[in-house]
Amino acid sequence: MKHSLIGIAAAASLLATGALAADLPVKAPVYTKAPAYVDPGYDWTGFYVGGNVGYSWGNSNSTLTLTDPGPPSTILNSASNKFKMDGVVGGG
Repeated sequence: MKHSLIGIAAAASLLATGALAADLPVKAPVYTKAPAYVDPGYDWTGFYVGGNVGYSWGNSNSTLTLTDPGPPSTILNSASNKFKMDGVVGGG
C-alpha cells in the first residue's frame, strides 16, 4: 500500500504543471515631486567617551640556532623559548 501511494505521488508530481495566470490590470502609480533636501548641518556638541576591553590567549614556541657557515658546519649557539601570551587588552 505504501509503495503504490509513493508511486502515485511521484507520478502526480512529474505530471503536474505550474499555474499560468494572467496579470490583472493595475492603475499607473502617481508620482509626486520629492521635497527639497535640507542639510541639517554639523551640530554635535556633546561629550563622548569610548573604550574597549578584551582578552587574548596564545602560545609561541621559538627555536633559534646560530651556525658557522664554514665548511665544517658548527653550531655556535642554540636557544629554545616558549612564551605564554595570555592577557587583557584594552584601549580608550
